[in-house]
Amino acid sequence: MGTWLGHAAPGSFFIAFSLWWTLRILSNYFKQPRKYVNSTNQFCCCKKSCWGRQPLDNWILMFIAALGVFMEIATSMVDEGVVVMGNRQHLTMYISFGLFGMISILVHHKVAFVPKGAEYMALLVALIVELVLFAFHLHGREVVDVHIHMLLVYTIGGCIVTTAIEFLYPQSINAGLARQYMILVQGTWFYQIAFTLYPPEGMSKWQVDDPENIMLVTLIYSWHLIGCLMVFLVLSGLTYLCCSFKQGDTKSREYTTKLLSTDGDNQTKADSPALMNGYASVGSEDETELFSVPQKSSHA
Repeated sequence: MGTWLGHAAPGSFFIAFSLWWTLRILSNYFKQPRKYVNSTNQFCCCKKSCWGRQPLDNWILMFIAALGVFMEIATSMVDEGVVVMGNRQHLTMYISFGLFGMISILVHHKVAFVPKGAEYMALLVALIVELVLFAFHLHGREVVDVHIHMLLVYTIGGCIVTTAIEFLYPQSINAGLARQYMILVQGTWFYQIAFTLYPPEGMSKWQVDDPENIMLVTLIYSWHLIGCLMVFLVLSGLTYLCCSFKQGDTKSREYTTKLLSTDGDNQTKADSPALMNGYASVGSEDETELFSVPQKSSHA
């Protein structure tokens, strides 16, 4: 992971999943706010397809984790001929998130030996593993390198806290959004580490041994926090508008159908003979019998 790509890849992973989960959480809440429940399984929008009934995001998570393990082993074997300690730590992180995806799928299918809520325990374990690996991953590094990674450790700690709160308050959308917010910050900060410590060719390198850059790194981290919050506000507004438009269109169609049904019933009643005092209306045979003048008897 000690390359630009090695940090950008997990950053892309966290950003993509955070945005996807956020959109699905907001959509589910705006559609049915009273029935909203947090979940680590967010389903595809195409409910009529076979994938609409499957936790596709966790299948993708398992694939990415397996790919990450393979890449860590392959790159280390090519460069060093053996899987070095740094790569071992990174592939351990991928394995823990892959297990979280697998357990989430088992919970979705209600496998008997996996209790409900085990997916949150698996996610907590994955995040704790990540935190421990990065917290003790900094021996002998420059001050800016240590500081920028410690800010990542604090962010992972925030992910752990918000995940635990979400598990305790399953019907709170704020708890679910808080977890996604911290995951998004973690993803963007991985990109910041990539550009700070491993800048692509043509970009100037940071003075990682200059203590004054610590203040600049902290300021940039604050910008990440503010920027991710603004992203959430924009996503929330756009999702609300889309859901309101769809619900308004659905209500309009239902009203039109009801109106047409009412007109049809009225037309049916108009075409049928109207009843008057239990007899048919004008023009019927019953009315002729009712109002006809009795004939005088021939015996009178």
